[in-house]
Amino acid sequence: MSQHSEDRLLSPFEEPAPSARILQFERPQSDAQRAVQLRAQQEIDLKRSREESRKAPVGRWVIGFTVAMVPVMILLGSVDGFLRVFHRINAMYESMPEPPAPAVQEPLQTEAGVVMLRPIDTVPPAPAPAQKP
Repeated sequence: MSQHSEDRLLSPFEEPAPSARILQFERPQSDAQRAVQLRAQQEIDLKRSREESRKAPVGRWVIGFTVAMVPVMILLGSVDGFLRVFHRINAMYESMPEPPAPAVQEPLQTEAGVVMLRPIDTVPPAPAPAQKP
């Protein structure tokens, strides 16, 4: 046994020697092996039958979906109703006429060192400078 195990392996291109034939040897199953195989097959069949019995018919799915959608539809309907009422109240307030603004204007105060700022639309336009010919 001076050869390493890698040296004894055949490469994929080498053919085995004609004297080295592999004989198929199948032992008959023992009673324990047959019992284990039979029990495993029964477990597989039982599991498959349980999975098939768990599947609900289509009618049950439809009824369950319908019952589950009732609270969702009630919630969406109530939110929609609230928003519609809110929009109507908002439209009612927008359509109301605005109260007239007081027509009284304050007189211009001209005090030295005090600058009063007014919005642009109420300030009279400045006179254009005269151009020299």
